[in-house]
Amino acid sequence: MTRFLPCAALALAMLLPALAQARDTPATACVDLAPGHEIVRSGTQSFFLKDGDRHYRVKLRSICDSLPLASRLLVIAEGQDNRLCPTGSRVDTQRGKCDIASFEQITAEEFTGRKARLRR
Repeated sequence: MTRFLPCAALALAMLLPALAQARDTPATACVDLAPGHEIVRSGTQSFFLKDGDRHYRVKLRSICDSLPLASRLLVIAEGQDNRLCPTGSRVDTQRGKCDIASFEQITAEEFTGRKARLRR
């Protein structure tokens, strides 16, 4: 048993950087969002998105003053509502349109933590 622990720790140590890099890597494919997706706003330059069991951090190209005030947000890419792509995506509010710079997948725990912190 004592020999197993160092081997398991070594294997985990070697795997963690690869998992972290995969999670923090910007997406390279489009995502079609389900109608019930959830958006949690995080200021004027980013927001968090939950789509079923997938979670994303979405970064905007520049400051989007209408983001925190909007009661409705719509993600659009390639002329389709509820589609998020690595390039050419935007978020529409009633007050304006903001270009999306990138998005990356995050863990459910990170989404839940951000949501809890932002609702305080």
